[in-house]
This record gives sequence, structure tokens and C-alpha cells, in this order.
Amino acid sequence: MYPYAGILLFFLSFILISISFFKKLPAPSYIYSALALGVVYLQSNESRNQFLRSIFFRKKFLMVRLIENILCALPFSIFLVVRAEWIMALVLLFSSLLLSRYNKSGFTLTFYIPSPFSKRPYEFTTGFRSMYWLLAIIYCIAGISVYYHNLNLGFVTLLSLYFLCMSFYAHLDPIFYVWIHAKSPENFLKEKIKTAIFYSLFLSLPVFLLLILFNPGQFYQALIVLGVGSGYIMLSVLAVYVNFPARMTISHYFIFYFGILFPPALLFAIPFFYIQATQRLKAYLPC
Repeated sequence: MYPYAGILLFFLSFILISISFFKKLPAPSYIYSALALGVVYLQSNESRNQFLRSIFFRKKFLMVRLIENILCALPFSIFLVVRAEWIMALVLLFSSLLLSRYNKSGFTLTFYIPSPFSKRPYEFTTGFRSMYWLLAIIYCIAGISVYYHNLNLGFVTLLSLYFLCMSFYAHLDPIFYVWIHAKSPENFLKEKIKTAIFYSLFLSLPVFLLLILFNPGQFYQALIVLGVGSGYIMLSVLAVYVNFPARMTISHYFIFYFGILFPPALLFAIPFFYIQATQRLKAYLPC
């Protein structure tokens, strides 16, 4: 095909498919933006990045990746602007900029993000510094939910912050990290739970306040979401030590996921995990 004819055909097809996309799908701007990010993400292929690194010096390589991602996201962003979806267009461009620093081993940045947490709860310090970009996206989605008066999306966003905090406890503690505490198992677990709940509330409070500020009649529903999220955090902390120093057994996983999927079961799962964890920690915390 003649190159200019091919380019024209591509853009016409893109416009027609995009128009059809917005006419036939529910919440099209979110799905459309996610599709655009998927296209941008394809540029982060590791073998392709290695090839580019072999050609360019670091600064030029980063510039090439940045330009590629912007060019990939630009047609989608322009169409979102035409549809008056300004916020989604900006979120898409900002996310594309972040993905330009992404490779197989994660994001490569030339600056450090200061952590709002002390060094004592290392889970939140390390988790925040590795997942700050996802936290920023969640906050952006919370703003979008308020802008479009989509309260359900706001509640999902609030709960997703707790799932993010739960991921900070996905790794087992080395035995030494437990043994150095001169505490009883009960005091050790209470301190861990108290710290986890406090810092997860610290991260979720901006979204909570945003939701109740624009939807004051939904205060109690938002409070229930906070309570359920705090229960999830407690369960996650206890899950680390329920079979310490090994990982959870199949029966533990069943109880854990049942508590996540059916929140009233947390009333049983949390005390059960607490008793099991204190028994396991007695060998390492004899105080």
C-alpha cells in the first residue's frame, strides 16, 4: 500500500473504532484509557529495551522511551479531549510518562521519593517507595469518582487502598527481624497491628474525607468501608505469623480468602489467626 494512503487509512480506522467504542460500551473513558495504557505498556518489552540501550546512551535512551510513549498515548488523549474527558486525558499522559521509566525489573528513577513513615514499620516504608506510583493513580481515580458523582467507584477506590497496604505484608519476616524484639508474642502482634491500622488510615484518610465532603449523606457507608479495610489489614498482619517461619497452609489460605470475600467472617478469622500466631511466635519471643 502507498505509505500515505496507509497512514490515512489507519487514522480513519482509529477514529471510527474510537467513536464506536464510546457508543457501545459502559464507562467507555475508563476502558478506553486502560486500552491505551496497554498499548503504551507494549513499548516496555525487555528485549526491545535492551536493544535500545545497546544503541543509545542512558539520557538519549530515556528520551527515546519518553517520546515513544507520548506518541502512542497522544491519539487516545486527543480523542478523550474531543469527548471532553479532560481529566482522563491528563491521567493517560501522566501514566504514559511514568511507564517510560518502566522495565522488567520495575521503575527506574533518578530521584528518591521521601517516605511519610518512620523506619520502624519497614513494611510501609519499603511498600510506599515501591508502589507510590500506584498510590498516585488510586488518588487520581478517587478524584475522578467525585468529579463524575460515582460514589461506588469512590468506595472501591477507598477499599483498593487497603488492598495496596495488604500487599506490603506479602513477604515473610526473617526470623532475626522477630527475634530482636524484647516483647511477648501478644505485645508484638498488638504493636504490629496498631502500626498497620494507623498507617493504612493515614493513606486512606484523604480519600475518605474527599468522599464524605462531597457526599455527606454517605458518611456511615464510608465508615463501614474503613472498618472492613482495617479488618483486612489485621488479617494480613496476622497471616504473616500464623504459620511462622513458614508460609500459610492451604487451610489458612482458605480462611484468609473467605474472610476477604465474606467480611463478616473476619469476626472468626482474626481471633483464630491471632491465637495461631501467638503460639507460633512463642519459640522466638520468650519474653
